[in-house]
Amino acid sequence: MHPSDSPDSSAETALAPETDAIARPTNRSVLLFTPDDSLPPSLESHLESESGLEVSNATSTGAVLQRLEATDCLVLVADETENAGETTTASVDVLDRLRNYAPAFPVVVVTTDPDSETATELATAAHTQRWTVHVPISAHDESADLERIGQRVTDLVDHHRLDGIVSRSLAAVELTEEPLAIVAPDGTFEHVTRRYTMQFGYSPSELEGQPWQTCFSDETVSHLESTAIATVTDGWRWTGHCTGREKSGEPVPVHIRLGGLEDGSLIFVATERDGDSEQSASTDAGSEPR
Repeated sequence: MHPSDSPDSSAETALAPETDAIARPTNRSVLLFTPDDSLPPSLESHLESESGLEVSNATSTGAVLQRLEATDCLVLVADETENAGETTTASVDVLDRLRNYAPAFPVVVVTTDPDSETATELATAAHTQRWTVHVPISAHDESADLERIGQRVTDLVDHHRLDGIVSRSLAAVELTEEPLAIVAPDGTFEHVTRRYTMQFGYSPSELEGQPWQTCFSDETVSHLESTAIATVTDGWRWTGHCTGREKSGEPVPVHIRLGGLEDGSLIFVATERDGDSEQSASTDAGSEPR
């Protein structure tokens, strides 16, 4: 016998409600900085006219740090001249100082000489720092290079804003005290609230990255995979009673609400049921732990 479903578990009468619209600012402000004040021709005008960005210039590292709160992204143009060792070093130093001050601030680094030591250092920084993007340019196709810089700035700012929304949303979820878990498309827990983990005897760090099946009995897993997840994949929400499994291996009766996201992620809301409910609703409480 399978864990029993609530009357609306096969498919609710309406599709899951659409996500509420999020008001996002459409303007994007950019701070341009070149340590030796030698800005590539047309860069500022292109970013303003073609990419629709609000552009301003900084004349010193101190000015950059002071203006971060009023700016969405820094475009750092490295000097690549043969005899400008000190200025080239300054380009790397600016990024290092900024990262110590604001490790999650969006930075687009522009280099013009792929063989320079500075370009190598900044490219390495872009690989190791999440919010740093490296855009190498040449004199062969200025128009395409300028367009690429503008697109990288736009993408990075939008990604940074979305990341902030997600972080605030997760914080809000914690405050609501919902026993909620977000399962990534690969089937592992991506985020779990403390209330969700406490029901199964885990801490959040113990469950994050683990398969969602960790918290359920074998029979429940089979039922959820064949019925509930299939229902969610078709665009519906699913609710039902089933048997969870604590860290100790003991069964725990739970009521599950299950929904899905467009990228294949799953949202589990698990509410523990009392013993009386278990007698009539859960049929596999005696299953062996997985």
